[in-house]
Amino acid sequence: MKFAHRVKVDRDDQGIYTAKVVVKNEYTGKLLEEFFKLINNENKDVNISAVGKWTKVGVAAKTVKGNMYISVVVQVNPKA
Repeated sequence: MKFAHRVKVDRDDQGIYTAKVVVKNEYTGKLLEEFFKLINNENKDVNISAVGKWTKVGVAAKTVKGNMYISVVVQVNPKA
């Protein structure tokens, strides 16, 4: 497995922090491919979001030409 990643953290004018993480996973085996088949009926895209009082979280994953891209965004409002 080979990983490449990018991380970015910002704070807006209202004091809300946003962290974005993008990971590219170059995977040559079939284990991950089989896992996505089981949970997504052949569709290899995953999109999950959750909203709480202080946080918003989003997770997305997509497989393109055998490589998996995963994005995680966490937003925190310390004034909530």
